[in-house]
Amino acid sequence: MNTDHGGHRTEGLLDFSVSINPLGPPACVAEILAQSLPLLTRYPSLDAEPARRAVADWLQQDAAEVLVGNGATELISLLVKVLRPNRVWVVEPCYSEYRATAESCGIPVVRLPYKVLDGRFEPEWETLRPGVGDLVFLGYPNNPTGQFPDIRRLNQLLDTDGVYTVLDESFLAFCAPSEPSSPAFPLRRGVIAVRSLTKFYAIPGLRLGYLLAERETVAALVRAKDPWSVNGLAEHLTGLLLADRSFADRTRKYVRAERVRVASALHMTGVLVYPGEANFLLGLLPDGKTVAALNAFLKQRGMIVRDASTFAGLSERHFRIGLRTAAENERLVAAITGFVRGVE
Repeated sequence: MNTDHGGHRTEGLLDFSVSINPLGPPACVAEILAQSLPLLTRYPSLDAEPARRAVADWLQQDAAEVLVGNGATELISLLVKVLRPNRVWVVEPCYSEYRATAESCGIPVVRLPYKVLDGRFEPEWETLRPGVGDLVFLGYPNNPTGQFPDIRRLNQLLDTDGVYTVLDESFLAFCAPSEPSSPAFPLRRGVIAVRSLTKFYAIPGLRLGYLLAERETVAALVRAKDPWSVNGLAEHLTGLLLADRSFADRTRKYVRAERVRVASALHMTGVLVYPGEANFLLGLLPDGKTVAALNAFLKQRGMIVRDASTFAGLSERHFRIGLRTAAENERLVAAITGFVRGVE
């Protein structure tokens, strides 16, 4: 597994390398933690049945079309191991675990670049032509760009017979309306949506995610999945988290406004900020500036951003920042401004 995801070795630093809800966890998390001992002294259900039912009820889907896992990454890995596609297609830059899990299973990977036009990253649809038995991963929105693919071309891919398409919707909740929507609905053969609760509800230590797929696919995954991979605290929290609509609406409102404000402020420094819809921003430093130098500058000021050069297709000038509180974001923008302008 690739572990270069940000958020490690950042003790004592204001960490902008991770993309977690800046508002922190909902109040129900603290309330449950205060009463958690009974949950920790008994086994959780084998396949997180209470959490599956909670997700199904929230989305008004059949529980047989839902699988809950120990974060989205576990489910991504499980899909590749169980479906055993002929080839895995990835469009880069993207989340590195798509390629890593395929390679760990000995499955050939077809790597395609995004083409960039006027700041928009779009798959090269003419060369994205999977065959029967292949699997395609696409971020919806993509990480690290925060952008959605062209919906017309995406729907053509989703309608391709014999091809598995996995939409990674780990950041969709940050940019969707109150009822999260997805082109994966209505569910159809070969189309799978993977979602994370870890990021939106700021609980990365608990690990919680789910996928939506046709019942035959979910049944195959359940048979192969390790028992008890979702802990009792996480499965108990699922329904409470999803039911907190006020928290969700407040998060989306804050992220939308802060994303626009921070992007505008960074533009003023000479940094190119790509248009995006998630709770993070992808930026490009001016010529002659590198993210390695930027992070050295920021660390002296108690901060760090994500060096996006580790994403295939991006350069030593690309960086990603996860939005934090308004005051913290202002502190970062001020520091980046100083770095770009050569302040010592």
